[in-house]
Amino acid sequence: MSVKRILLVSHLSIFLLVIIVGFLSSLAILDNKQQEENRKMEMISHHTGQMIISAINQNKKDLQQIAGSPEVEKFIDSYQELVLAEYFGRFVETFSELVFVGADGFEEIRVVGGQLSDLLLEVKDDPYLKKSKAEPLKLFIDYNGRDTENGAPVVNLYYGLRSYFGDKYEGTIVASFPDRDLKLFLQMMRLGEDGSLILVDRNGLVIASSSEDLVARQINSQSCPQVLVKNINDGLHIFDRGKVFGVDSFYSSSPVAETGWSVVAVQPYASFIAEINRLRIIYFAILILSALVGGVLVYYMAQRMTKPLMILNDAAKSVAAGNPKIIPSLNRKDEIGQLVDSFNMMVQELKTTTVSRDYLDSVIHSMSDSLLVIDENDKVEAINQACCQMLGYKENEVLHRPVDKLFVEVKSKGSSWFDFFSSSTDNVAQECFYLKNDGDLVPVWRVTSLLHDKEDKVIGVICIGHDLSERYKSEEKLKRLNAKLQESNAELQEFAYVASHDLQEPLRKVTGFGERLKSRYADELGERGLDYLNRMESAASRMQGLIDGLLAFSRVKTKAKPYESVDLSKVAAEVISDLEVRIRDSNGRVEIGELTTIDADPLQMRQILQNLIGNALKFSREGETPVVKVTGQEIEDGFYRISIADNGIGFDEKYTDRIFGVFQRLHGRGKYEGSGIGLSICRKIADRHGGDISVASAEGQGATFMVTLPIHQEKQQNDVFVDEDD
Repeated sequence: MSVKRILLVSHLSIFLLVIIVGFLSSLAILDNKQQEENRKMEMISHHTGQMIISAINQNKKDLQQIAGSPEVEKFIDSYQELVLAEYFGRFVETFSELVFVGADGFEEIRVVGGQLSDLLLEVKDDPYLKKSKAEPLKLFIDYNGRDTENGAPVVNLYYGLRSYFGDKYEGTIVASFPDRDLKLFLQMMRLGEDGSLILVDRNGLVIASSSEDLVARQINSQSCPQVLVKNINDGLHIFDRGKVFGVDSFYSSSPVAETGWSVVAVQPYASFIAEINRLRIIYFAILILSALVGGVLVYYMAQRMTKPLMILNDAAKSVAAGNPKIIPSLNRKDEIGQLVDSFNMMVQELKTTTVSRDYLDSVIHSMSDSLLVIDENDKVEAINQACCQMLGYKENEVLHRPVDKLFVEVKSKGSSWFDFFSSSTDNVAQECFYLKNDGDLVPVWRVTSLLHDKEDKVIGVICIGHDLSERYKSEEKLKRLNAKLQESNAELQEFAYVASHDLQEPLRKVTGFGERLKSRYADELGERGLDYLNRMESAASRMQGLIDGLLAFSRVKTKAKPYESVDLSKVAAEVISDLEVRIRDSNGRVEIGELTTIDADPLQMRQILQNLIGNALKFSREGETPVVKVTGQEIEDGFYRISIADNGIGFDEKYTDRIFGVFQRLHGRGKYEGSGIGLSICRKIADRHGGDISVASAEGQGATFMVTLPIHQEKQQNDVFVDEDD
């Protein structure tokens, strides 16, 4: 087959191949676009659901703020209706309605759109009102509420109130979150010009929509695909294609957590496929035009190639016959001309060519690491582009020039760089610095290798370097961050101590003047005045406990002492002596096993045992003698574990992280005394000693606290020992 025919057949084959590839590509583009549409619609529906939940959560906080306001307390105490109505009116942008329902189940005040309403209803049969009455101070949400005036969908939030002292139920605040806000969230997230976002409940009723004509419509098997209806009912994610309200569309459904709702994104398929069809038309038009132009060019190229190839064929036959001859120049600069020139060189030299220097230079300059080659005269024999860029030089500024201006290392006086490198072992790796053109230093991980000739004589040194600037910057940044962290920790310790001290004096005055007021004017204050005074004294007492706890927490390091040898058995015995009265009053029993001696702060060891044993006695089960067992055992890696086990009330282990937080409590102040900081101090002491504290417990089955500490301290920690005055 002739070259001309081969070119034509090749062109036709390529054209057919491109058509097939184009068709497959269009299918791939369609699939990719569909997946992209899937991700976009799922992202929009999911993000819209998150925005709705975020808004509802913010409304929860707003309602809790309203419930804890002085205006609500005044209304409960003295029925100041106008004050509460004016206060409710401030939240008109957040809640369409705010209602105060009394303890008897009758609405006592209703504010609609910021105005006091005369419409008051009996709602004692409302199931959510009953829940709030049964569990005051807990927030309940009715996601399927309806407006009392027009029946529009609303989200009703219920928050039950109880008296400050005791558990008396005082009433419930009901707040309504209107559908207009839900519609606003749907309209904020655009889904193309024809797309829609729909919010539906679990039964498929459209609660809100970015399009007005969809509100109150029903998503069911008659109007939408059955799989969409099922996934909305089950609260599951879905993306598919089908007829939604009679329109062929892509649809995506994402459940809105906690609400029973789903956000449905709908995009008409016609809008989606229009762009794909436009791209197909453009592609195939370009393809046909290219084929026609290509056919003409192939025919011309075939004609142009045939003649010189025939000449080359005749010359090759002459070489094969032992009669090599030079082909006259064709004055062509294309591949044919190059082939002819190469043939002439072959005829003239009749030897194998080697890899060109240009090719080798291309390999060297494509390296990402720097490369230097030093000759016997300490001059740069070769340098790649990466090294020039790293040092800020042009190649001609360095090549064949002394290498001294690039290195900053110290070598023997009078010796050359060539001798310095060639005298060492081959393939030496080290961290060093190169000198840039502007005088700055560049950290480099350098590997030096020796270059040998055919007689194995060293004729040069190859230096390959990896720039470490980014690593140095990262290390420096890490050092700065560590310094800031240490400074922040020191400031936090100082703040806790100073704040606690500054709170002492005004608190003493509050307590002192309260006692004087009570002793001198008790008869004049009356029953309510004495109640307020008792509340003030109780709050001051709790505040004093919190301050004392905060001081103790801050002193774990500010009052820390150097480590010394501590006999834990002796410390435990002293703690039992200190708790003798509490043990006797609770009719309890503390059993101390054999404990060892460790390196520690003796006062802090006493504090951690006293806190844990005291807690074990305090949280005992009613009607059962508290029994506390203290044991110890040496574990691996030079650590010692102290276990304090009790038979008390215990707790759910899901609260483990919470109980070690500052001021965190699992029980009300009225049932168990304390500031909620004792376990925080224990954890901080354990951390300071290089150990930790953990707990194993279950409700009603007691708890076991385990403190793990090093037996020996290798070096004193960097605590700041400060001897402040209280």
